[in-house]
Amino acid sequence: MSSSIERDVLEWEAREVEEPETAGSGRSEFARWLADRAGKVGFETAAAAKEEGTVRRPEEVIDRFIRASPRIGRLREEQNPRVVDLARASVEEQEELVTETMALLYVRQGQVERARRAYAQLALKYPEKSTYFAAALKNLG
Repeated sequence: MSSSIERDVLEWEAREVEEPETAGSGRSEFARWLADRAGKVGFETAAAAKEEGTVRRPEEVIDRFIRASPRIGRLREEQNPRVVDLARASVEEQEELVTETMALLYVRQGQVERARRAYAQLALKYPEKSTYFAAALKNLG
């Protein structure tokens, strides 16, 4: 078994079979396992702290956190140079994916040079409509 949590769950289930708790405890099996696991790893729940009378002031909790000085590691995506390449490639214009609607949009947006390239590509892609695209290019000026 690869996961320590899986081992913990199996151990807890085995212990539950050997020592069943009373049915009226009001807690689900998962809640009991979670509380048991929290105790094992040193995670103090608010309810447990209240029962034991060890409720800490917020300043103590913050000081304890600072003393532990946790670090956040770098994201894996930042370490992988392919991610940057994929992002850059996603915004590059792909000339093989040109449509008449795109050419019309370029004209409406005032992007005349892009519209010219689009109509030229469309004329090559659809030779049967080349006269239509040539007229559109002529209208661009």
